[in-house]
Amino acid sequence: MSDVFSRQSRPLRVAIVGAGPSGFYATDALFKLGQEIHVSVFDRLATPYGLLRHGVAPDHQKIKSLAAYYEKIALKHPDQFRFYGNISIGEQVQIQDLQRYFDAIILTYGCESDRSLSIKGAQLDGLYSAREFVAWYNSHPDYQDLNVPLTGRSAAIIGIGNVAIDVARLLAKNADELAVTDLSTQAFQALTHSQITDIHIIARRGPAQAACTSLELEELGELADCDVIVKPEDLHLSKASQDECSSLKVQKNIAAFTALSQKPRRSVSKTITIHFNRSPQAILGQTCVTGISLNEMQLSGEAFSQRPQSTGVQHELACDLVFSSIGYRGTAMAGVPFDEKQGTIPHQDGQVTHLNGEAIPGLYTAGWIKRGATGVIGTNKSCAQESVKRLLAQLDQLPVCKYPNSNEFEAFLTKQAYSFCSFQDWQKIDHIERSRGEVLGKPRLKFTRTDDILNAVAKQVT
Repeated sequence: MSDVFSRQSRPLRVAIVGAGPSGFYATDALFKLGQEIHVSVFDRLATPYGLLRHGVAPDHQKIKSLAAYYEKIALKHPDQFRFYGNISIGEQVQIQDLQRYFDAIILTYGCESDRSLSIKGAQLDGLYSAREFVAWYNSHPDYQDLNVPLTGRSAAIIGIGNVAIDVARLLAKNADELAVTDLSTQAFQALTHSQITDIHIIARRGPAQAACTSLELEELGELADCDVIVKPEDLHLSKASQDECSSLKVQKNIAAFTALSQKPRRSVSKTITIHFNRSPQAILGQTCVTGISLNEMQLSGEAFSQRPQSTGVQHELACDLVFSSIGYRGTAMAGVPFDEKQGTIPHQDGQVTHLNGEAIPGLYTAGWIKRGATGVIGTNKSCAQESVKRLLAQLDQLPVCKYPNSNEFEAFLTKQAYSFCSFQDWQKIDHIERSRGEVLGKPRLKFTRTDDILNAVAKQVT
């Protein structure tokens, strides 16, 4: 048998590790190659769609409707596509195991950790990761015991990306606004009984450098029982920041911030205050959070490369709860090179390399674990296409797997006593969740525990 793949011998077998948007965009790109291909997509969770299901805000149902597009990719190729949910690659099944059954592997498992908030007081009770909080209210099985206390009056969010805005908005919404989302019952009850009335967003730089989108900002202005406070003087831009307004994104953000600053104040129960040019220096408190010490910052340098510098002026902001929202970070997978500094897998145009730059045959990557947690969901499409293009260019150089048979692979899983959810199983879960939500006037009511998902699948089978 040849030790490299021949496109005339049999269908190409590709394993994709991570069933989020990047994984499905890679699947789509593979099926569009015009080659005979079998694609198997793996996820450590029992359900597909990754951040689309567990990261996109529960009140952003239009974005979540992308799931229908991903489903169409799977259903269009019923004999060539398989989904293996509840299988953890790198833990239960090793990369070396996959290489025995697949000719190529594309790693699309995203970023499942946080950039570290390395300041004094970061160990205090009351400081939480915004990523984990988002996963909790989005029914991610790993975070259902998070138990964030929403009993204080004031919460601060460090960061001004879309995740930070999502957290602020969900904390600010009233019961009627939350009732029509796909929040879990637990999250709905906790948020509707929250005592938080004062929400603060801390931005290290100015409005022209805000990472969020104007659509997110505009949503803040539509909250039923919350006003957003933006100081007009914070919108007086330096020459360098004015030059950065040549970007359409920046123009839209400045317009959105300006609209928020001009909106008349109402008699409401909650407020969101946006603090620009403030850098956290310490979380205050003895054992629990009581506030944040902030350095006043000033931008210096040329447009698009400005850096915040401390003015020497310090401020203290009292708060009972802090969410760190300064970015997601990738984690290493056993058997795969990993760049600890960048928090990504090293690669060349999507092909995984050793840290010395030497390419690894048959191993590819796409999405956040490839480039870092940047861009929107759609950005992953071109990212995946680049990686698949690299794979296609090397088609005749791919190492050939020893067991090119899906039934043999599933026999291997059975022998290891690993239970998995197929795509057909997922469709049953999807139907159940939608039916449960319909009764409550919600898009869906998700399962929040993996065991409950597996039990529901088993009942459907019997």
